[in-house]
Amino acid sequence: MINKKDFFNLIIEQLNTRVKISDKEILPPEERIMYFSKVLSTLTPKEEKILRMRFGIGTGGTKYTQQEIGRHLTITGSRVSQIQNQALRKLMHPARLKFLKGILNISDSQKLSEKQNAEISPVIETINRLTPELIAHLKKKSDDLNKLHWKVFEHLVAEFFASWGFDEVKLVGRSKETSADIFAAYLINPAGIKQKYFIEVKRWKDRIGIEVINQVIGAMISERDKVGWHAAMIVTVVGYKDFEKWTKEELVYKGLYLKDKDDLLIWLNNYEHHKNGLWLPKPINKLTLN
Repeated sequence: MINKKDFFNLIIEQLNTRVKISDKEILPPEERIMYFSKVLSTLTPKEEKILRMRFGIGTGGTKYTQQEIGRHLTITGSRVSQIQNQALRKLMHPARLKFLKGILNISDSQKLSEKQNAEISPVIETINRLTPELIAHLKKKSDDLNKLHWKVFEHLVAEFFASWGFDEVKLVGRSKETSADIFAAYLINPAGIKQKYFIEVKRWKDRIGIEVINQVIGAMISERDKVGWHAAMIVTVVGYKDFEKWTKEELVYKGLYLKDKDDLLIWLNNYEHHKNGLWLPKPINKLTLN
């Protein structure tokens, strides 16, 4: 049975090393670090932070003691140890472990890239936050859109709106002020008119039916006096059921736009990350009415 800490230390030692098999380089350090960061992003933010500080990843090689990390995070050193061990156990998950071994053992960098796409997929559902690395993976493996945790999927859709230059983008699914999942506002200059969009995000297994459409239209209209919605949008990866009540064109006249996986793929392919990573790294989740 492999010792989780020893194996993790082995990974760290080789991150900045140009590994060769028969004098053939299999992966440059910058790519190894990128793929390793992809695995770390499947942990919670605190777990990732502790591992990075404890093992000197992204800290210029400086390794911090559990007590130093505890002071930084305002928790005890023993709690740091518990979280570290928990994170290491997660990294020993068969899908993650197989991928980590792949960083060390694959003898062809292109094969590693293909292997990375195939083997990060099983842990997609465990990823609990959006990262630039995850978006890059989805561009190559778009079928994994269906596997995203619903919170990550909502953040992804909000990230698209932020990247398009919307002035305000908030994840408001738990706000008591609205039934929307995402609030997105765009200021039209020089008119000075702020258009507000009610966005409903559905990562369901079943296609969306007329009942959801009725609910979204009703919620938008009922909240218009309070929030000032101009239009609504439903975004889903599974598509829509056939319904006879309205056509898509007629729904647009009612102020409702339907977006499906084809639209998401266009958004993904055209997406360009912010120079610092995400356009919306820490979404606001409270709707403040002006």
